Amino acid sequence: MFKKVEYSSSSRSYEYLLQKYKRSIFKQVSKNSPNYFLRGQDLISQGPIVSGVHEPDLTKLIAHFSEIGYCDFLIDIGANIGLTSCQNGSAFNRVLCFEPNPLCLHVLKVNTEIALPNIKCEINEFGLGESDGEFDLWIPKFNWGGAFVRSKENSYSDNILAKKDEFFKIDPNNYLLKKIQIRSCRDTMLKKFSSLSEDEFKKGVIKIDVEGMEEVVLKGIAESIPAEFKVMVIFENWDPDLNFYKIKEYFSVHQSSLFTFKRYTQNKKNWKRLFGNTQLLLTPLDNSENNVEDIVVQIGNLVDSN
Repeated sequence: MFKKVEYSSSSRSYEYLLQKYKRSIFKQVSKNSPNYFLRGQDLISQGPIVSGVHEPDLTKLIAHFSEIGYCDFLIDIGANIGLTSCQNGSAFNRVLCFEPNPLCLHVLKVNTEIALPNIKCEINEFGLGESDGEFDLWIPKFNWGGAFVRSKENSYSDNILAKKDEFFKIDPNNYLLKKIQIRSCRDTMLKKFSSLSEDEFKKGVIKIDVEGMEEVVLKGIAESIPAEFKVMVIFENWDPDLNFYKIKEYFSVHQSSLFTFKRYTQNKKNWKRLFGNTQLLLTPLDNSENNVEDIVVQIGNLVDSN
């Protein structure tokens, strides 16, 4: 005798209504979410899902640089899933992404295809360092944007690397480890800058977010960038003791200047901050300050000054 499959399940009626209510709220909260792929529980995705923009202050700054003439190219070193490139890339003639994290790469490719259909976007599936090699990439489970290489080239201490992701120490249980490829920043950028120069692309923006490898990458850029290029370099800094004099020395053969990108609040009292005005300003770098901020390096004279 032929037996037919049977199945049944049950749930409380209020659970269906509760799920419907949650979806309605989420739809309203995320109505400005961008039209590319995000990971809901990941720290790097929460801002875009809720507000529609990843790091709005940085996004506005990059847009400003493009508007005043630095629009030939955007180089995104530490591109992750492509949020900076997707948001700002359409304002540039060419976009170059560097991302070694194999978990992010497929999402990066899809997101840039969605957001930049008319822009030439080059994705390099490796990171940049002092020299070529294979390394372990430590990926915080709930913050793929905070992945780092734990090596002698990384200027961040274990304490900084843990605290930036709200951990007390480096515990392997908090991370995913993946083998990645690192290539010489100097050698790689010599080739990239030469290719850009052949197309007369000599004015652009470089964004660096490499969780402690910034000094190595900046050194490689300083050793490879042609004298005629005019570039704004923006990098993230978590280290209050970062040696900015060393960075200034890297770019000593170029016309260059360093700035911090900070938010200033007119009213310092807590209860007045809600109603006071804030300003985002580029201010000359003072190494005596706690410069855990975004740092900007201007290479070459302003485009508009010619």
